[in-house]
Amino acid sequence: MIAAVTGGLGSMGTYLVRRLAREGHRAIVYDNRTKRGTRQNQELLSSLPGVEIRLADCLEIEDYGNADIIFHLAGDCSAPRSLENPVQSFRLNAMMTCCVLEAARRRRIPVVYASSVRAYPNDSGQYTIYGLGKWVGDLLCTEYSHTFGVPTLSNRFGAVYGIYQHGTSESGWLAWFVRAIVGRLPLELHGGGIQKRDCLHNEDAAELMIAQAEYLIETRNCDGRVYDVGGGEANFVALIDVLHYLRDHHGYSLEYVIETARRHADVEGRPATNAEVLRAFGWRPEIDIWDGIDELVEAERRQQWES
Repeated sequence: MIAAVTGGLGSMGTYLVRRLAREGHRAIVYDNRTKRGTRQNQELLSSLPGVEIRLADCLEIEDYGNADIIFHLAGDCSAPRSLENPVQSFRLNAMMTCCVLEAARRRRIPVVYASSVRAYPNDSGQYTIYGLGKWVGDLLCTEYSHTFGVPTLSNRFGAVYGIYQHGTSESGWLAWFVRAIVGRLPLELHGGGIQKRDCLHNEDAAELMIAQAEYLIETRNCDGRVYDVGGGEANFVALIDVLHYLRDHHGYSLEYVIETARRHADVEGRPATNAEVLRAFGWRPEIDIWDGIDELVEAERRQQWES
């Protein structure tokens, strides 16, 4: 398989490209390297066999060459940033997805799209511009399948995480929580932290996406399906419970946690059943959230010690 991976230097992309290389596939990474941590991830990926990294703006790519599949992971994954700059957020999610699909249409290259559970409204019916951008991306994938014969599918992922996610207060909340608590940095906890998140390790996400790519390449299916994908009920946790785990199991103080008001259109959360992806691809998440947090803590400790 020759895989084009947009946003391939992000956390999800890094896990995916590492797995592709491990399984003997070729990966061509497209990334503009503007996000925090992408330079470190580039150093990690550049030494892997069969991996080529191209610095590029995915809004401007018109041809993905002889790729067998496009994994479209690029975009702006921050709901708070979408409130500060809605035009840019919508451009980097909806418009970029349209550009990727249009390039795929030229050669009928199948596309696996990384959408988000934020494409759904919260319990009050509110969206963010980020969520709307992802929702439009889902619609575009389905439309390009039905109208132009481009095989696509979309995954509305829950809260993905992993050690290659260099989280900030605006995105990558789980990695950011660990970095802030371990590093004794001020951490804002919005709305008391009772909101729950469906946490999915990026290694599990990578396994699913490769299975989906192999399916699309083989079948050329143009249903344009959208799947809900997450860690499921066992990995559905409240933000405050993560902080309590860091305190009770790793001995960290919570003295730098600052409680603030709830964010606009914040989601209450709901766990994915994963029934459709289990039925279609035989996939289920394997990595436990608490084991994943232990991994994040160890990685953050190591990074702070090395620096």
